[in-house]
Amino acid sequence: EDLENLKNKFLGRMSVSHVLSQEHQFSELFNGRIGRDKLEAFNNILFKTDETDQFFICGPKPMIFECKEWLENQNVPLERIHFELFNSKVTDSERSRVTKAAPKGGCTVVVTKDGMTSPYVLDSKQVVLLDALNANGAGLPFACKGGVCCTCKAMLEDGQVNMIVNYGLEPDEIENGYILTCQAVPQDDAVTINFDI
Repeated sequence: EDLENLKNKFLGRMSVSHVLSQEHQFSELFNGRIGRDKLEAFNNILFKTDETDQFFICGPKPMIFECKEWLENQNVPLERIHFELFNSKVTDSERSRVTKAAPKGGCTVVVTKDGMTSPYVLDSKQVVLLDALNANGAGLPFACKGGVCCTCKAMLEDGQVNMIVNYGLEPDEIENGYILTCQAVPQDDAVTINFDI
């Protein structure tokens, strides 16, 4: 109702189209799953990629990345493409690809949270920081554990990590040193992270 009210208020500037995958509608254009074929059909009819300021995509992971890839192939800059995942379960192969590639041996992780700094000694670098630290009693915050929500975001102050996936941090946040601890695998013998920044 809110969207329909906005559409009625801004008739020349806004339109709303409902594409349904499990309910038949009169126009075939609006039946089925949104993906590259639908976007190809909608382009220049419902929107024009070069005249659209921002694209917002929300839904299942395969749909989001198919739409994102199509937009990128239309030369839409990444900063104009935004998405939110319904779910983002990290697959075992994604996780093992990064954890198994981590250097052998343990590491020390210094954690600052709520004004307190504590060191934790991990037996292996081939672990995800959030899981390993919480298994050692760190009590770090998290929610989705899928690289989306940023509840586990921290500043990497020293050392290096590799992230398995990242759907939550913007490029400038990564440049400024932020990591998602639920996706971060240590690469150095010593890593320092700060949740208070």
